[in-house]
Amino acid sequence: MRDAGPLSVSLIICETVLNEKTESVSAIRIMDALTFKPLARAARFFVLTYLHSRPFDIERHVAIVQLAGLRDGKWTSFAEAPPHTFVYSYRLDPNAPGAFMLTTEFNLDLATLGELGTFWVQLAVDGEIIGRTPITLLRQQH
Repeated sequence: MRDAGPLSVSLIICETVLNEKTESVSAIRIMDALTFKPLARAARFFVLTYLHSRPFDIERHVAIVQLAGLRDGKWTSFAEAPPHTFVYSYRLDPNAPGAFMLTTEFNLDLATLGELGTFWVQLAVDGEIIGRTPITLLRQQH
């Protein structure tokens, strides 16, 4: 169990996210790698972020989802969604941990990424990175 921040953090990378009428969410084609044709110029994927709070956390928080990678030994941000302010929801049971879900779409220009390889989708809440998951971007070999 985490010592501070949310009780749990899930970052799921997928091809698309369906928001159903029942308020359920479905992640379609969960992945950790994308392979592109040699001349492909763009990449598109979604990140489903799912957090559970500590009991009675009713404060406002700010979440930022970004794509980062190591370049010359330093973390570099390649894409970043706008900050999203949220408060955990307790509508199902006020005594249970609160929940927050965010869907982020990434549309990347592959030319601006430089060398492809493994990148990391990161989640920062209130300025602190609290979760990270890999996505490997590769070109098909001829």
